[in-house]
Amino acid sequence: MKTILEEKFYNNISNPLIENLLSSTVKTITDMSEADKGIFFLYNPSEDRYELLFTIDKDGTYKHYGIQFDDDTLKFIFQSNSFVNIDSGDKYQEHFDKISSLLGKRFYSSILSEIKFNGYKFGFIEILRIAPSKKFTETEVQIVKKMINFAESTLKGSVFPSLQRFSEIDKSGIKLDQIDFVIGKSPTFREILKSISKIAKSPSAVLLMGESGTGKEILAKTIHNNSDRANRPFVRINCSAIPETLLESELFGYEKGAFTGAVSRKIGKFELADKGTAFLDEIGEMPLNLQAKLLNFIQEKEFERVGGTKTIKIDVRIIAATNKNLEEAIEQNQFREDLYYRLNVFPIYLPPLRERAEDIPLFIEYFIEKYNEELGKKVKGISDEALFLLKNYNWPGNIRELGNIIERAMVIGSKDVITPQDLPHEIFGILGKVRKPAKEFSLREGASSLWEVEKGIIERALQECNYNQSLAAKKLGISRNHLRYRIKKWNISIKNNNKPVES
Repeated sequence: MKTILEEKFYNNISNPLIENLLSSTVKTITDMSEADKGIFFLYNPSEDRYELLFTIDKDGTYKHYGIQFDDDTLKFIFQSNSFVNIDSGDKYQEHFDKISSLLGKRFYSSILSEIKFNGYKFGFIEILRIAPSKKFTETEVQIVKKMINFAESTLKGSVFPSLQRFSEIDKSGIKLDQIDFVIGKSPTFREILKSISKIAKSPSAVLLMGESGTGKEILAKTIHNNSDRANRPFVRINCSAIPETLLESELFGYEKGAFTGAVSRKIGKFELADKGTAFLDEIGEMPLNLQAKLLNFIQEKEFERVGGTKTIKIDVRIIAATNKNLEEAIEQNQFREDLYYRLNVFPIYLPPLRERAEDIPLFIEYFIEKYNEELGKKVKGISDEALFLLKNYNWPGNIRELGNIIERAMVIGSKDVITPQDLPHEIFGILGKVRKPAKEFSLREGASSLWEVEKGIIERALQECNYNQSLAAKKLGISRNHLRYRIKKWNISIKNNNKPVES
């Protein structure tokens, strides 16, 4: 089965930067091993075959081919040895015949080595000699091995960081159709991937919890797509978007004549999802009276349409999602405790983006790639200053907000790199919200970075307000919660004369 890394590498091989680096790598190995020609074979994961991408001679002559190259030798080495020293006098005669016929020269010996990225094989490098008497020695073989290892490290560090975001996904074995959410390398992200791989095949209910914009629907689809129900319907039901008076008939359907306007039978969402998955989004908004009927349906796997008498049995997996604290809702008599426990068989918490700061650069890279294609842009990346601001923003809208901001920056920006000038004012945090003249917030000497500037502004505001956080927040034009978040982030002292103050 092809992996995301293999597919992404194959789809991006036409990038001149990647091909140039690969050709330089092959040329260096060819020169240092005193070979006559170097070849790069690319693995095509979609068709499980190989392509001869290019050749390069010892005099530097480069030729691009990009043609299919069916060869049992490559398949054998791909499945077994990763590195071989071969000559035309042994079992690899057919391989030399094909190479010699294609290139118009007779070759008699070669070193053939796979090349990897993050442990995934994406192709072969082969170096060849013409002279029958000049076979590769064991010493030369060891030198080439070391050069291949060095080349893999160079490729990984210089061109392929953009593929790093897929490595954890590939390790989990999870299939993805959408990756807006499923990107990351943080410990929390890895735990979520582990949870998906464990629960996907189960028919049990899943409860997804997290703020708006954290990717709950995409995660629900990922669970569905990795289950035995993947070829069956995935039906989304937004419990907050359907009026309370219509929600029951939307879920369970109704019979003709059930109420005024019911001129024909209507199949409900649950029935449409039979043998598949029903995704109950914003389950915390469901009215209490309907929660009882939902509980009965989950327990018995049967229901009656509104206005009907026939009991209908179906097989549906329930995935529910909420941005509410359901335990608090239970205490406030807004949510049934028995329904909560029925839904909470497999709970998954999706952390807000501000708790996944190490994943923000990967999301930015993904959105730049996405909007380059959609908008016809050629943005290469983001400046260090702009990245700093995005990594230190509070992200109330989470991943959805980040995607919108990157799209906006790419629309209005005129450079091939996103800069702070392309970002909206709210991204600048305290710096963008100060309402007083800057001279009122004189900074520490030596403040040389944005975080030092922001920290200095907060410290001065706290001092001037006698460390009263409510007054300091008002002075800065931000909420008290936002101020407390920044105080914690920058490890700012909130004590005055060694006495605890308002917190």
